[in-house]
Amino acid sequence: MDNRNVWVYDIETLASCFTYTAYNIDTHETVQYVIHKDRNDCKELLKHLKICKGHIGFNNVNFDYPVIHKLITTRSYRVKNNPYEIVDGLYLKAQQIIQEQIQDKFHNVVAVKHSEVLIPQLDLFKLWHYNNKARSTSLKSLEISMNYPNVMEMPIEHTRTNITAEEIAGILAYNLNDVMATYEFYKKSLPKIELRKSLMNTYNIPCLNWSDSKIGEQLILKLYCDKTDTDTHEVKKLRSDRLKIALNDVILPYITFNSVEFNTLLHTFKQTTINNTKGAFAESVVYKGFKYDYGTGGIKCVSSSLVILR
Repeated sequence: MDNRNVWVYDIETLASCFTYTAYNIDTHETVQYVIHKDRNDCKELLKHLKICKGHIGFNNVNFDYPVIHKLITTRSYRVKNNPYEIVDGLYLKAQQIIQEQIQDKFHNVVAVKHSEVLIPQLDLFKLWHYNNKARSTSLKSLEISMNYPNVMEMPIEHTRTNITAEEIAGILAYNLNDVMATYEFYKKSLPKIELRKSLMNTYNIPCLNWSDSKIGEQLILKLYCDKTDTDTHEVKKLRSDRLKIALNDVILPYITFNSVEFNTLLHTFKQTTINNTKGAFAESVVYKGFKYDYGTGGIKCVSSSLVILR
């Protein structure tokens, strides 16, 4: 296969050191770059990023890439090539993103506009809908679920301002381990990725990083608008305000279940009237060892995001 220059990657942003590790999905080449007072690979990293045609990562759209974007677009980094200035700037950017994501618990902060992205990004975190509060999953949890042979923790506190050249080896080992774990997860995600590529070619929708539910929602909207010659923005404005919603009126009469647990839940739903769409009710059911939580925000199956990988 030809080298498409698509890389699985991950970065580590520490107060006194920055590392970038990437793995080529075609050639299986690994590259690692460091920016530190004793080792400055900034020029070599920028050369690599210039030829890179695509990135694959985990939460890279809203974390790794915005940091990389700052590195690429900050002229003083290229001109001065001062490792202290570069590391300080990238660390500050990373901490800014982290604080924004803490405030937005759904991890939906738009860090770089799609039109401004210089390297196309495939984000497995978004693709699997882990940016949803009910499904939020870390890479470490995925490594455990996949029975990945080596689950590592960062060996050095990110706030350390005196990281030595000797300690960089441990950071790079950790960085590489996360990249290879992401690559394994990427291989498990190929059916989902191929589906999205097919939909992009057929319907011309930018769904590469969309969750399954968003694809369904947006595809129905597009097909409806194409059929009715209606603008999507106008359709989105259409809605009916209601003071209350009796769930019995919106549950189809032929809905039934084979299990006692879900039939009991169904009966509860039919007796429920919603007066407020936010936090109106919360119901749970345990079925075959799984707890399913229902509310006006949707459904959450505890641990389902991990079990699906087994």
